[in-house]
Amino acid sequence: MEENTASTQALHIGTPDLALDPAIFAELVDDLASPTAAFSFITSFESLLDQRISAIRQALENQDKEAVITTMLSLQASAAITGAGQLHGCITQALARASVEKTPYGPLIQRLEVQADLFRQAFVELKDHYPMGYTELPLGEPFGSAPGTARWVAST
Repeated sequence: MEENTASTQALHIGTPDLALDPAIFAELVDDLASPTAAFSFITSFESLLDQRISAIRQALENQDKEAVITTMLSLQASAAITGAGQLHGCITQALARASVEKTPYGPLIQRLEVQADLFRQAFVELKDHYPMGYTELPLGEPFGSAPGTARWVAST
């Protein structure tokens, strides 16, 4: 499992206790040179969350090690890029298990579903507070950053 450990360490970015890290979103805006493209990317990520979680569930039910690792790494990478810190942290922990394919899928899938919902809530808040004619992203202070919360606030 050293491959998984190296991969998860390389992808560990952002703030793991935030549902959506606004600093990572700002980096995505810069990388794509467009807030519209960043919102589009995150919208695509959000729309695929249920399918990705279902694919992880299926792979775990089948105890298919290759499929488990592939589906988890895919979600982990996308979560890192979008700033979905809680999702990223959960997947990182699961990948660190010695026999990842034997992970009890019920609790893991339940956590992923909850964290996906928190990400969706945080994304709605981000969209509500994001000035579309921006010149600089007002990061402000994220609040409610404990696990299980989805708050993000722009500065005024």
